[in-house]
Amino acid sequence: MSKPRLLSKATLANTFGNTLEWYDFALYGGLAPYIAIHFFPSKNFFISLILTFGAFAAGFLMRPLGGLLYGMFGDIRGRRHALIISVIMMALPTFLLGLIPSYQHIGIAAPVLVVLIRLFQGLSVGGELTGTMAYLTESTEERRRGFLASFSMFGVFAGILIGPIIILIVSYLIGQQTFAVWGWRIPFLFSAVLCLIIFNITKTLTETPAFLAEKSDSKNYLTPLIECFKEHKINMLKGFGISIQVGIAFWITMVYMITYYTKILHLPFDATFEINLVGICIALVTVPIAGKLSEYIGLKPILFVSLIAFIILSIPFNAAIIHPLTPIKHVAILHFIFSIFVGSYLAALPGELASMFPTRVRFTGVALSYNVALALFGGTAPLVVTYLIKTTHTLLAPGVVITSGAVLSLIALLTIRKKDKEQTKILP
Repeated sequence: MSKPRLLSKATLANTFGNTLEWYDFALYGGLAPYIAIHFFPSKNFFISLILTFGAFAAGFLMRPLGGLLYGMFGDIRGRRHALIISVIMMALPTFLLGLIPSYQHIGIAAPVLVVLIRLFQGLSVGGELTGTMAYLTESTEERRRGFLASFSMFGVFAGILIGPIIILIVSYLIGQQTFAVWGWRIPFLFSAVLCLIIFNITKTLTETPAFLAEKSDSKNYLTPLIECFKEHKINMLKGFGISIQVGIAFWITMVYMITYYTKILHLPFDATFEINLVGICIALVTVPIAGKLSEYIGLKPILFVSLIAFIILSIPFNAAIIHPLTPIKHVAILHFIFSIFVGSYLAALPGELASMFPTRVRFTGVALSYNVALALFGGTAPLVVTYLIKTTHTLLAPGVVITSGAVLSLIALLTIRKKDKEQTKILP
């Protein structure tokens, strides 16, 4: 098979793998009100919602452990093996979530099972996306690494786009009343179909040229971890810093805001759903454009401009959205503009992060940096925003949290120097 064809196949397989992963997260975010009612019932809906997003955050807390396990495995045995396992382990919990009886039927066992499934799923999530970052970065020459690596995030937006579409189709076919009772489970069960398709593509992948050229002779799975902490701990800290805003901006803008618009601001669900869907499409289109742009101006300028935009615009945009005189079409426009910067930041991050570690420890270094940041700032972002609204009664919580994350990531980005990446030649 020719090199361009192999590259296209690798890009397709890795993109689809991430699509499955984030399809689940889109379902959990979009169906959070139903999950809250069926598994975390309370007289106060805010409490139910907080518990629901608490279970969501619990899965993120397992990401560092999952990233560590998959990272060490991927650096010793190969990226391909790690990615195949993570696809299967990601789809299984998603499918099972659609089968768990509600609190009304099995009591406390229902929310316990939901939390356990999220924890198990968190392990696989820790390896899937970061493994894709490493794989795609190593599959092309240095000049094009930003563009190709951006497709790992293209899969993210594809997944959260498919999720709402499946929800909409199922709800339309069976009716809203039936959907609220049991039909919301169907999108989770549909993950089995996606898994079969993606598995058949992923299993045909070959190892990356960079991994084969620098494959370690070590059989000790702790070797990559030890080297990361001995020689690359500063870069892991920097990688952690620039990954903070991925978790915060992405999860609030693309997943949480549909709940914020409908349950907090009481905007019409249909209009909110359309705003969210178009916003995802805009981010999806932005990813490859920003990735291609990186071939000409570099990855760091794209990250920098996106962070400055977050800092300047987040709170003013949030204030405009909650103003009672703001028409919903203006809410949509503000959401769409913000989606461009979310897409740009996520497009540039994989190539920048992966280039900070040498091939022999790239999977482990990327997985630890990224997943620790996402565990602390990603899955907890919706929970923190909901809690702040509940306790402080400020509707500016999303803007404040996004701005705070951007400041932290900007500080980390400004510490990254060219010498941090000089050691990482991707192809032999």
